[in-house]
Formats: sequence, structure tokens, C-alpha cells
Amino acid sequence: MRLEGKKALIIGAAGQNNMGQSIARRLMQEGAEVCVAGRNKVILEELAKELNGHYALSDITIKSDIETMVDVAVSNLGKIDIAVNATGWGLTKKFLKTNEEEINRMMALQFKGPYFFMQSVISEMRNNGGGSIIQISSGTAVLPTINHTAYA
Repeated sequence: MRLEGKKALIIGAAGQNNMGQSIARRLMQEGAEVCVAGRNKVILEELAKELNGHYALSDITIKSDIETMVDVAVSNLGKIDIAVNATGWGLTKKFLKTNEEEINRMMALQFKGPYFFMQSVISEMRNNGGGSIIQISSGTAVLPTINHTAYA
């Protein structure tokens, strides 16, 4: 097991059968102890139980939630070696029809949240000799798709 002894935090694991859950399962299979995070307590509790891991409730668009999530993860894991952001929301709407509320939500989820997530985990990782951050992005960042302007 390549990740034996490593501690991993994965946010974006509270959806039904989503990428964050798959990543958490794979990290656990490779030997990492995991803490899954997101907004759905029921799903997170079930996943944490399945993985013999931990969970933290967190909304990536709220900085204080991110800081609390990192604190909970460190409290349970002891440290963070691997941090994965698998959150996302695919806004599919015509460019001229996208409104300010949707842009604000997209910026909070796709820019501000990841920014503060990385800030928080880097602060923790620096205390423990480093680590790895994995930021999941969309293929639309490099291969534009119709009606995905705000998402990309």
C-alpha cells in the first residue's frame, strides 16, 4: 500500500457516488487514513463509516467552515499529508443569460473556496514538513463547451 501512514482530507465527498467519494475510497485502499468533508452529514457519516475514517461538515464557500474543517481533520488524523478539493458545480447557461447571483456563487465555489482551502491546508502542512494538494478541475478549462462559460 503506497500511502500507508498518510493522512488525507477530501472535500467534495458528500454527493451521491461522486468523484470525491471515489477519490476517498481509492486513497483508503492505498493505505491512507481519510477524513471526508462536505455539506451532507448523513452521506458523510455513512462514507466515513465505510472507510473506517472521519468526516467534517464544511461549505467550501465559507472561510470559517474551511478553517473548522481543517481543525477537525487534524484533530482526528493528527496531521494532513494529502488534501483534495473535489467540489464543483456545473452551471450550464448561455453567457448573456448568466446573472450576478450565479456568477457570485460560481466564484465562491470555484475560486474563493479553493483559495482559502489551499491557504488553510498549506498552513497546516508547513507545520508537518509538507504534503500534497490535489485540486480537481474541469476539462472545460482547456476544452470549452457550449453554455459553460461561467463554469470554465
